[in-house]
Amino acid sequence: MAHVPATIILVRHGERVDLTTRKGGGNWIPTAKRPYDSPITEAGVAQGEATGRAIHQHLRRLGLPPVARVVASPLLRTVQTAAAVAQGLQTGDGAAAALRVQLEPRAVEGLCEGFYRSWATPASNSDWGGGWPTPYTREQVHPDARRPVCELVDLPASKVLQRIQPDTLGHDWIHRWVDSEHQGKPIDKKHQWGSFETWEEREERLVSLLSDQARRGGTTVIVGHGGPIRMMCGMLGLECDGVPYCSVNLFVPDHTKAAGWLPAVAVDVAHLAGIGSLGTETGGHA
Repeated sequence: MAHVPATIILVRHGERVDLTTRKGGGNWIPTAKRPYDSPITEAGVAQGEATGRAIHQHLRRLGLPPVARVVASPLLRTVQTAAAVAQGLQTGDGAAAALRVQLEPRAVEGLCEGFYRSWATPASNSDWGGGWPTPYTREQVHPDARRPVCELVDLPASKVLQRIQPDTLGHDWIHRWVDSEHQGKPIDKKHQWGSFETWEEREERLVSLLSDQARRGGTTVIVGHGGPIRMMCGMLGLECDGVPYCSVNLFVPDHTKAAGWLPAVAVDVAHLAGIGSLGTETGGHA
């Protein structure tokens, strides 16, 4: 079978519960079982489904192959969004019926100090880097922040699915579309409070992720987080100040470009009109 050239589509997850709660004057963090793992809102699910439909339309307009796979960070907000995108790709022509969502730890949020400060300290309220520069000892932060991050995100898909409760938004779609047998490449790092991921380490795992998807060929949708999505856009030749929720960034190979890729669709949010917020108040980080 002839190799199908790669198309890469980068999508940030949908609207988050914790950030919506904070915007309304509340704080989701103190009562959360896993404060680093906010779900998305009902609007976020709708954003994901609308994004799937928009991706289908972009691919048809550009004459590109349909989506072969959706790759997602194993955090709940990206799993929910990816399942909603997969559902939205079902346009009645059967082209996407066989695709699956593959969970990939390398697509996870940036594991820097700003990430930990958003959920792990006594003052955390989902604000990226919250409380900076107040120092905290290991004894003062959330117990999960003292565990190696690989224990939080390097999980088999089957274990991630076990966490999905019947009342989780998008529960049925998640169990329908997530490939319970797929095993992504682990981060296999010991990052935790006081031993944060460096910019270079994050760049290394994201380059590895993009390279693997490019080698696979066909059309891949990667559903991730604001910071990593923005970094990957830059690697593919698109510099952007922020990445709104569920914005579509579509890249095709172009060897005349310095990055080797052409952004055929850039930060598209037209499909999200009237559906929740765009998350731009966070600077597109989380």
